[in-house]
Amino acid sequence: MKKNSIKKYIIPLLLFVAAITVLAGTKQAAGAVRKIKSIEAIYTGQAVAVGESVNLKDFYVTATYYIYDGFTESEDFEQVKKGFTVSPSVITRTGNNPVVVTYQGKTCVVQVEGKEVETISATYTGDELFVGATIPVGKIDVYAYYTDGSYEKIRNFTLSTPTVLKAGVNTVSVIYEGKVEYIYVYGKAPLEVEELIAYYVGDPVIAGNSISKGDIQVEAIYNDGTIKEITNFNISPSIAELEGENDITVSYGEASTVIQVYGEPRYVTDMRARYIGPGVIIGKTVKKEEIEVIVTYNDNSDEAIDDYEIFGGEILYEGENVVLVYYDAFMADITVRGVKGFAANYDNAISNYFTSPDHYYYTEVTLGMNVGLEPDMFMLREADSDMVQYVVQRVVPTDEFIGFDLFYDEDEMVCQFPMAMKVTVPSGFDPEAFGVYYTPNRSTIMAKVDGEFTDETREEYEFIVYEPGVYILVHEVSNRLVTDIIVETEIKLRENRNYSLNAVVFPLSAENRDVSYWSTDEDVATVSPNGKIRTHSEGTCEIWIEAEDGSGVTAIVTVEVKNGK
Repeated sequence: MKKNSIKKYIIPLLLFVAAITVLAGTKQAAGAVRKIKSIEAIYTGQAVAVGESVNLKDFYVTATYYIYDGFTESEDFEQVKKGFTVSPSVITRTGNNPVVVTYQGKTCVVQVEGKEVETISATYTGDELFVGATIPVGKIDVYAYYTDGSYEKIRNFTLSTPTVLKAGVNTVSVIYEGKVEYIYVYGKAPLEVEELIAYYVGDPVIAGNSISKGDIQVEAIYNDGTIKEITNFNISPSIAELEGENDITVSYGEASTVIQVYGEPRYVTDMRARYIGPGVIIGKTVKKEEIEVIVTYNDNSDEAIDDYEIFGGEILYEGENVVLVYYDAFMADITVRGVKGFAANYDNAISNYFTSPDHYYYTEVTLGMNVGLEPDMFMLREADSDMVQYVVQRVVPTDEFIGFDLFYDEDEMVCQFPMAMKVTVPSGFDPEAFGVYYTPNRSTIMAKVDGEFTDETREEYEFIVYEPGVYILVHEVSNRLVTDIIVETEIKLRENRNYSLNAVVFPLSAENRDVSYWSTDEDVATVSPNGKIRTHSEGTCEIWIEAEDGSGVTAIVTVEVKNGK
């Protein structure tokens, strides 16, 4: 009982003492001195080519540490895997190269062997190549042999000639690190077509239509005996020009052959016609140029024709008249509006003077009216020259025109339209450059009125009047110089304002009506190339406008600028 009690107290005591000892030892170790004493290094890699860098992974580095714990001294060793440096890192010569290894201020020297390429070998393993072909570098085996006895296969070599230059043996230099070796590549004559074989396998082509290359099979026989199907060939002509057999030349490169393509006749399968002209005066004949006739051929193409025949072309009735159009075995009917026309006998002629900017013309205008109709219900009067001139610019460049208003007093007179009108054309008007235009309001774009000369001397021109309004006889004149520039002469503006000049160049038929603008004082006002003025500061300047056709015609606009107040 007593022994058990002793064990009960002694064992815990011993454990406590052991724990105190461990703690004391730990405290002692924690205060120990540990510093690096020296390093050693071994190079484990192979020789390095001169000019290349060494690999840090090829160095085995160990460090020796001095340890003092206050009672005893000892040493410790460990491998250094990172943190060290080498210098120089690039091998500079053949044989031994001293390399300094540094780690935490300690150094040691190791020797790294440097090597250089002593010789190279090269072998071409590819096939024969056509002249002009590129030599495949993947088919060249090149080995470098170094001064240390090692060798390796290399790929970053160069060739003196990258292509095959001639038929037969081509000697090509392989170059690497200044060393040269030769390979031999056999060249053969370029691949050429010796003969073409072509077949037409399509359907007959309608004469005048294109031949599809997809309907032609072409094979090329080359000088090496191979046969290849060709798709990028050429054909001439590319259409079947004739009915029956057509000789078509098929060519590829320098070779060619001839095939036959049958051309089917082209014929009309349908015809349609429509009348596109104005009303025709009763008793007159429809003009062919006012009929549009379209035929459809068996190749589904359409074509406008004019060699058709007209039956019943004379207009007999007021209102709708049926006129027949014939072409080959086809017939179509068109509807032409017949209108009343009255002979002009000048019994009720109205005479007047009409003016243009610089010409005066005496003109007789006659309206053919129903018998018993009071002539004074229709009136003609001179049209405003400025308004007519503005509208004429939209039709044709001219300054020779005659304008007159046609109107009536009573609203029911509108039922008398359309009517025939004749005008006596001034002798100075060229019939080839003559026309009559109509505008309902003197501002919108005018429509040209179709008409014709009633006599061989071309002194009387007849046209149909459908509506009252302004009618203008226009005569085009070309190749003329500018004679005048009409524009406002004085302008008063405030600062920082815009203003657009409205310069009108005469004559309207001048060949070149372009003008240029400039300001005499751009501090006061500037002007854009299209005549837009911008004011800047108070003052006075002049805006000059000059014709660009060489006529020397100018105009001057005085601009007075006042401040914003």
